[in-house]
Amino acid sequence: MRLIYCLLFLAVCQHAVSQDAIIVLRDSVKVKTELISIAENNVFTKAGTFGLTEIYSVRFQTANDVAAKSQLVDKLVAGGVIVYEGNKKLDRKPVAVVESTVNKQSSSTSQPLPSQPQKNEEKEDLPSGSFGVGFGQDYGGIGARFTLLPDQHLGIFGSVGYIFAGIGYNFGVMARIKPENKVVPTFSVMYGYNAAIKITGASQYDKIYNGVSIGAGIISKSYRDPKNYWHFGLILPFRPSEFDTDFNALNSNPGISGLQKPLPVTFSVGYHFSF
Repeated sequence: MRLIYCLLFLAVCQHAVSQDAIIVLRDSVKVKTELISIAENNVFTKAGTFGLTEIYSVRFQTANDVAAKSQLVDKLVAGGVIVYEGNKKLDRKPVAVVESTVNKQSSSTSQPLPSQPQKNEEKEDLPSGSFGVGFGQDYGGIGARFTLLPDQHLGIFGSVGYIFAGIGYNFGVMARIKPENKVVPTFSVMYGYNAAIKITGASQYDKIYNGVSIGAGIISKSYRDPKNYWHFGLILPFRPSEFDTDFNALNSNPGISGLQKPLPVTFSVGYHFSF
């Protein structure tokens, strides 16, 4: 009977210390399992073996789970896998992995370790800008937008495109809130095309008007390809008084019909390729 109690006790203890994690593969498949070890770019788990390059992210439930798998976490990070502690992304450097490599080459463990390869890898993970195509004021009409990111929270952009009255442009700045998330709120201020008049058969009245506009939107990244994304936005244009004057004059002209005043808020959408 004592032997049975001991076996039950060991089974309960083994269950209590198991470190379950959620693995998200690059094809968006999720697997809940316990990680065992990593060797030769293979991750061994109770659910099977996965290639390190197949894994996009690993989510541990608690800080204790991360601490219990500390060396394994370092190997995941070194292999380019994003690791989460609950809903918090770990900002962790794979010190243990680098140290173990150096120990194989030298018996000294006190010498500081150069981390240049790791820095290069971090830079590759953070985009420095993007090129997008779409339609809306911030794309110059139907056109392209080029964005530079001097900081992950701040973008400087310029765009050029075609509108029914000619060529439109816009340039401005954009704030990006929590850029590491899959859905990123954005706020922008820009100057350029925000109104136009086109009269069929009377091109002498065609005109493009420039002014300040403000916008708000969201960046939507995919799990499969997080560096490229959709950007949806709403834009509030502050149209110049010249536009209102010209529009009212043309609208009261008996020889011109069918004029429609533009909406007070416009919509934009585009797809961006990060670099």
